Amino acid sequence: MVRQLKNTADYEGFVNENNEGIAVVCFTAAWSGPCRMFANKYKEISNSEEYNDVVFAQIDTEGNEDLVSKHGVELLPAFCFYKNGKKVGNTIRGDEDKVKSVINNLRLK
Repeated sequence: MVRQLKNTADYEGFVNENNEGIAVVCFTAAWSGPCRMFANKYKEISNSEEYNDVVFAQIDTEGNEDLVSKHGVELLPAFCFYKNGKKVGNTIRGDEDKVKSVINNLRLK
């Protein structure tokens, strides 16, 4: 399941609520072709038994420019990864393989 975040308060709440384990936030935009193409894949990953120990969310960049700037989002879709409530690494532009790879690497740490 992908939780829909609406604003900075939702984003911060999501990170704080999920301070144990791995959390992934996808930055997206309705006008972005790559975001629309990746949306179903992201849902599939989030619903996959393989990733049932990970929590997933997404937030629209429209109206959330503060978060876009804070996390250095330049290209979409972009992903922030958290482990135990702490942002891990840089925000990345991702595809399915990249997202899975980062999650799997975080499990090893």
